[in-house]
Amino acid sequence: MSETRFKMVGRLNLADAHRGSDSNDSSRIRVSERVSLLEAQTQTAIQRLQTAIDALQSLLDAARLAQAPAQAERWQAVLDEAERSHLVAVCHAHALAALTAQMAEHGRRRDAAAARTARV
Repeated sequence: MSETRFKMVGRLNLADAHRGSDSNDSSRIRVSERVSLLEAQTQTAIQRLQTAIDALQSLLDAARLAQAPAQAERWQAVLDEAERSHLVAVCHAHALAALTAQMAEHGRRRDAAAARTARV
């Protein structure tokens, strides 16, 4: 888009500088138009940047930053509770495995006792 604008304004021709005051005036006009165009483009870019900065500032306002430590503490408490629950679940799983093994052993002993009783 800026390339199209550049073509519309035109380029300075060094040969124009040697043709007299009329050509100097037209060259000055073209330079002035080009400077005006560049100023407008610069202002538009500055406005876009300011809009982006304003949007970022609303995301990072002081109130949210002040709440961040408390929120981090709450999430740490949630994490701690989850870890405790996990450890309890692991302990229960170990206890279940031990009881299952104990039941299997009692079953073998019962079967062995039944076999001895049947022989007597």
